[in-house]
Amino acid sequence: MKYNFVLSGGGARGYAHIGAIKALMELGVEVAAVSGGSSGAIVGALLCDGYKPEEIESIILREQPRIGLNVRGFRNGLLNFNGIRMLMEKYIRSRSFEELRLPLYVSATNLLDGKQKVFSSGDLILPLSASSAIPMLLAPVEIGGEPFGDAGMSNNLPVEPFIGKNEKVIGIHVNPVPPYKKNAGLLETIDRSMHIIVGNSTRSSMSMCDLFIEPPALANYHILQWKKTAEIINTGYEYVKATVSREQLER
Repeated sequence: MKYNFVLSGGGARGYAHIGAIKALMELGVEVAAVSGGSSGAIVGALLCDGYKPEEIESIILREQPRIGLNVRGFRNGLLNFNGIRMLMEKYIRSRSFEELRLPLYVSATNLLDGKQKVFSSGDLILPLSASSAIPMLLAPVEIGGEPFGDAGMSNNLPVEPFIGKNEKVIGIHVNPVPPYKKNAGLLETIDRSMHIIVGNSTRSSMSMCDLFIEPPALANYHILQWKKTAEIINTGYEYVKATVSREQLER
């Protein structure tokens, strides 16, 4: 059973993709191609580079990559991408999209016009970095003389590359809206508001997936909760094991 995968961004929550894909493969699913944004694109790149979910999990837990404080000052963003960039450069063996074993499509947002741009050829690391560059937190990444930022600003579930293709599509979205809390603090309120905005912007993409997966328990984690990586991976795995069957996939 070959499926195209669409993997959303979500910061640390994006590691849930690893567990979800591991569970799907145990059900007999094969990956035909991957389209992703932000952390979903990074997991997708490792997958398309030939790594199995178990190997990706081992790398992530061993290296513990994270977005860190920008100690050189806040002029270009409050945080830096050094840990995750080092992980990509160390473990992604392919330097270009063409070298990957499986097709990969990486979504980012063009900061000049606010529109989605999908990268699928040429240099690999720059688009992956651009796709995760959260505005204000991380500096934009320049590609071809234009600034690019986080994929979630334009489309957090980039299904477009698979429209009209033969294979069915599995979409995995790692940003469920947290429950409303009447007395929530400012940060909680901002986080929930961003979830609502992102969820509404991806609604049409969700409808184009043959199977849509969104583990509700991921609402318990925020985008920078790197210390909970093992729990987040397991959340994706357990949700798929509990809700998806081989019969459902074979329909």
